[in-house]
Amino acid sequence: MSKIKDITEIRVLEIECRKLARAVSQISHKAAYSCADMKSAAELSDKLRNIFRSDGLILYNKLRGLRNLIKNFKDQISRILDNPREHYDDLQRLLKTIEAHISQRKSEENIMAGELLHQEVNLWQECLLLERRIVCWTEEENNKFNDKDKTTQAVQRKTKNPCWEGLTGDLPKEVVAYQHFLDATGGRLGRWTDEEHTVFLRLYKKCHNRRRNPKERPTDLHLLTDITMETTKPSQCNVEADENIQEADNEINQFHRHVSSIIATKTPEEVAEHEKWWIQLQELEDAKRSAIQQWKEAKAIRTIPTNGDINESLPNSVTKTKRLITPAQLEAQKAALHKWRTEREQEDRNATMANQEAIANVKRAEQEQLRRRQEKLRYKVARFRTSKLAEQSMVTRCLAEQTELERLARQRQINESADRIKQRNQSLLQEHLSRKEAPRKAKEDRNARLQKAANQLHVSAERDRYRLTQWTKGWHSRLTACEDSAPVFTGIGSQTIPHRMTPNWRRGL
Repeated sequence: MSKIKDITEIRVLEIECRKLARAVSQISHKAAYSCADMKSAAELSDKLRNIFRSDGLILYNKLRGLRNLIKNFKDQISRILDNPREHYDDLQRLLKTIEAHISQRKSEENIMAGELLHQEVNLWQECLLLERRIVCWTEEENNKFNDKDKTTQAVQRKTKNPCWEGLTGDLPKEVVAYQHFLDATGGRLGRWTDEEHTVFLRLYKKCHNRRRNPKERPTDLHLLTDITMETTKPSQCNVEADENIQEADNEINQFHRHVSSIIATKTPEEVAEHEKWWIQLQELEDAKRSAIQQWKEAKAIRTIPTNGDINESLPNSVTKTKRLITPAQLEAQKAALHKWRTEREQEDRNATMANQEAIANVKRAEQEQLRRRQEKLRYKVARFRTSKLAEQSMVTRCLAEQTELERLARQRQINESADRIKQRNQSLLQEHLSRKEAPRKAKEDRNARLQKAANQLHVSAERDRYRLTQWTKGWHSRLTACEDSAPVFTGIGSQTIPHRMTPNWRRGL
């Protein structure tokens, strides 16, 4: 029992190993087409990291220089406040240097913002394209198995009971194969839309016209990868082998990627499958044309059978004799064939012209759409620039006003500090002078007090009691001016005494 269990476990492990190897092969097969994108993404990430590092270093150096200037300004504040008149020029120079650094940084930020705006527009378009492709990939992965089941069932139904089996019994096998191929692959467009198939044909013809050997059939990258995955072990199916295959067939891979980038709903694998389908369709069409041409030529030169009534009347009939057609009938058939060829060539030319006109219309539509998109982007960029310029002018004006207000405030503070310093100096000088003059004033006051005391103690008769009976200086001046003789009184009479004076009109009475 233990051996049976071991054997069953070994078989289960073998099955799991096969499934794991198949999954690894599928993953590596898918990674073969995404390795270039991954490599380009890694290169872009490295470039961005280096750019960020260099920009960060430059910004750090600028900010460090600005920080050093501000630190120097703060260190010199105390020295400038002590003596603002001497260090006023140094203060102005430091402020101008700091403002120059700030304005330079703002201009660099504006230039960087403009460049980032252009990059943002391009990245936005690429992100939209990648988003559409990712949605298509997810839908394809979800509907992959259902589509396979539906196609296999449809092919089985068609092979079991074809609806036109009785009608193609007399047709050549090339025509039947061509019709089977169209029914199995979805018609003349291969389950693509008319616009997608037209774009594919235009790019396919352009790519194959550039090749040196146009008869050489392009190899299929998917077939090569399938063969290499089947022949190699699962452990050797890594990304390096897929990269080598991709380098060996770089032109086809670039073509598939180019078509997939233009037709956003298709992946490079679908483009490769459609290319393979188109090549097989062209081969079947060529075989069908050659078979129809051979059938028409055989029908044209086929002999007309003899009269059947005569042959039927003979009892021992021999093989039917063949009668060749007349030259007039041959000329008529040639004329009809020439006419048919001319009409067919005219139809081909008309179809070619219609196809070229359709391609030209598609090109014009694409150019018109591109032009509209560019105009829309230009309008958005112009509007953004206008708004940014208005905002920048507003910010510049606000900064200028704020700078002017700060300058006036600083000037007012400096003037107030200067006035305070001047008042302090005057008060100190006055105090110093007062201290210097204090001993002299004290001495003068002391001398004045001593003199006053001495005067108060010393009594002297300075008044003349006879002065009351003498002429005053005023009377002497009047008498000298009048030069009139006047009686000389040796004294003042009784009538001059105020309380004894009598009026003139009473003196003689």
